[in-house]
Amino acid sequence: MTNIIMLGCNGRMGQMITDIVAKDDEAQIVAGIDIVNNRENPYPVFTDIKDCDVKADAIIDFSSANGFEERMDYAVDKQIPIIVCSTGLSDEQLDYLKEASKKLAVLKSANMSLGVNLLIKLVKEAAKKLATEGFDVEIVEKHHNQKLDAPSGTALALADSINDEMGGQYEYVYDRSKVRQKRDKKELGISAVRGGTIVGEHDVIFAGTDEVVTFSHTAYSRAVFGKGAVEAAKYISETYHCAVLCKGGHQLNDANDLLYRDGGYKWFNGKRIDNPNTHGTGCTLSSAIASNLAKGYDLDTAVERAKAYISGALAAMLDLGHGSGPMDHGFDFRGKGFAEEKA
Repeated sequence: MTNIIMLGCNGRMGQMITDIVAKDDEAQIVAGIDIVNNRENPYPVFTDIKDCDVKADAIIDFSSANGFEERMDYAVDKQIPIIVCSTGLSDEQLDYLKEASKKLAVLKSANMSLGVNLLIKLVKEAAKKLATEGFDVEIVEKHHNQKLDAPSGTALALADSINDEMGGQYEYVYDRSKVRQKRDKKELGISAVRGGTIVGEHDVIFAGTDEVVTFSHTAYSRAVFGKGAVEAAKYISETYHCAVLCKGGHQLNDANDLLYRDGGYKWFNGKRIDNPNTHGTGCTLSSAIASNLAKGYDLDTAVERAKAYISGALAAMLDLGHGSGPMDHGFDFRGKGFAEEKA
């Protein structure tokens, strides 16, 4: 079961995803975040993300660009993988996202629909053949009259995929009304249409001499974006969902280890032992944890017992050979019962 925190839960996409997840046996929304809490939802809703203390496997963000940095800080602090579906992010916010992605799993897509992501792949392949043969490239996107950003993030993602494939040779042109000159071969035109209730349409046009090749995608419902976001949450959770132990021992006085799992933390405090013979401490600790798990102990207890074992092995002060030697693995064969199985 993938536990999800839904950012922007009371917006149109948030409610769409709420309905989709309600019918999914492998996922559930455990909390929502929205500055306006004016709906009844089958999960707790927080108006301030800092107040959310619910454990989760993934975050889906369909909220606006406002407050983006705070949301990323929350994901990094809680170490919860995040699927970023927000559009209209500034260059500075995209840089912020890239920095955050060095600290946790981030999936960013301008469009979560399966069809659009396939379209991105197809136009890259088309560009390799058609653009090199002199075809002009134009992108036309259409959306409803309530959409704030233009051009759409999807249109820019399509343009970037083509431009990357062609070595960055294109210059994006958004408005030709003020320039009276022929189209430059290195232009990539992007046009935006806003009207009615159009969910989303994207045409990528390769215009050559006496022929035109057009790749099109039309979304008839926002459900395609919501379903893709839910699948992304499952994927990122299943791919990276594991417990992580950050081993201490490098400070001057303490040797505190941090265990992270299921969106939560637990510290295992210890005293640093001044012993230069520390060769193999990481391998010994992980082996001791695995051994205790095999004996039937839960993870927290296994880590606690393994930490006590390695502290004792270091404190025995075995001095064997030259350089940084091993610790005394056999220091307590008849002592505190490290070899005992769980009762």
